[in-house]
Amino acid sequence: MRKVFLSLAVVLVFCGAAVGQIPQQFIWKITFIAESLGNSKISVQNRCRETHDFSISGRNVPFLDFAKTSVSVRGRASETVPVVVNTAGLQRRSYLGEVTLFCLTCAKEDGCSQSRDILNVTLNVVTSDQLENYKPSKEFGIDAPIAITSSASRAGAGSGVASDAEIKAILESLSGNPGADTDSRSASACGVPRFRDADTVAGKDCKNCTDKQKAVRELEARVRKQTALAEKYCLGLMQLENTTAFVEARASKAQRQLADASASGADGRVLGNLRTEAENSRKDAKVFRDKLEGARFVVDAAKTDAFAVMQELEEAVSALEACEKKNPAACK
Repeated sequence: MRKVFLSLAVVLVFCGAAVGQIPQQFIWKITFIAESLGNSKISVQNRCRETHDFSISGRNVPFLDFAKTSVSVRGRASETVPVVVNTAGLQRRSYLGEVTLFCLTCAKEDGCSQSRDILNVTLNVVTSDQLENYKPSKEFGIDAPIAITSSASRAGAGSGVASDAEIKAILESLSGNPGADTDSRSASACGVPRFRDADTVAGKDCKNCTDKQKAVRELEARVRKQTALAEKYCLGLMQLENTTAFVEARASKAQRQLADASASGADGRVLGNLRTEAENSRKDAKVFRDKLEGARFVVDAAKTDAFAVMQELEEAVSALEACEKKNPAACK
């Protein structure tokens, strides 16, 4: 097997919250060549004053191999855990899973509210040619996690509704996926208009139509920029839709487990834990749904802007063509 060794310290930025907090949610996007091995890291942070024990638990991530699944971390410190990414036998597509960091002893410390933090993992398996043309945010192969849960929603203060700027930042961070099947369908799936250069501009010099030529060139630049932005947002939206579906499925499963345990007469302690898990999973799903709703609005607005400037370009091209017909001798 070909080995591709890449290293990136995955730093998770956490914020303190009240007891009963909604777990901090991240999207962790990993892009790797098929049939390869690569190295990464996660940083387990202890936000409390005392030393605490943490566990690392993965679900649907057989492609991740943690050097250890439990770690003791000093107060206000962090511990790095190496991770091996293995794409052996995986097809060229996206794979979804999650990694949860549990604080096993935080509840014993007065005033310590840390409980768990979740990385929603997307592994994109690609070819070597696709990876050569890929520019992730940090270095080839691995992108840093992208925070999804706002501090307001974690602490239960305020609506937690994301601003357009936050949504756009998330979508831009989630785009740049060269390997998933959604990449080749991005424009058609989202209805992003396709840019076409005006044949009337290239290779011609119309002395009496220079102002119209200039207008066409400027509009072409605007169309390129706007359609590229709409397509980038679209790619990010598709990534967010995939992860939201995964989080919602997790919430549905937690609710079914609670219902089954209740029906079977499980004891109060078990029911209490399952009830907490179901409630937290439901809140997690709402956070993602809210972000997804905002993301769809952003993508629709970007498409509308792209269509509008493309219409301006069509009108400018028509005006230039009319000018050329009136001045055929002046156009070379």
